[in-house]
Amino acid sequence: MFMSEVCIYLDDDYFGAHVDEAASIFGDRSLIRGRTLSSEWALSVPPGMSELGITIRSTDDDDRPFIWECWYFGEVVR
Repeated sequence: MFMSEVCIYLDDDYFGAHVDEAASIFGDRSLIRGRTLSSEWALSVPPGMSELGITIRSTDDDDRPFIWECWYFGEVVR
C-alpha cells in the first residue's frame, strides 16, 4: 500500500519530532542508510535538495506490529 503527501515544515523542532532517531508517539524510528528512494525509483533530485529515509516501527489498534518507510525530499538537514 502506498500513500503520498506533501508537507511543509516551518518549524525545525516539529520536523525533528518526525525524523529524529528516538521513540515517540510516531513509533520507533531509524534512519535508512545505504539506499535511496530516488535511486530505486529512478527519480531526479534537483541540485540543492537532499533525501532522508526513515523506517518506523509501531503497532496498530489491535497491537499487531507493522513497519513503514517515510521519505523526505527538500532542504533536509539532519
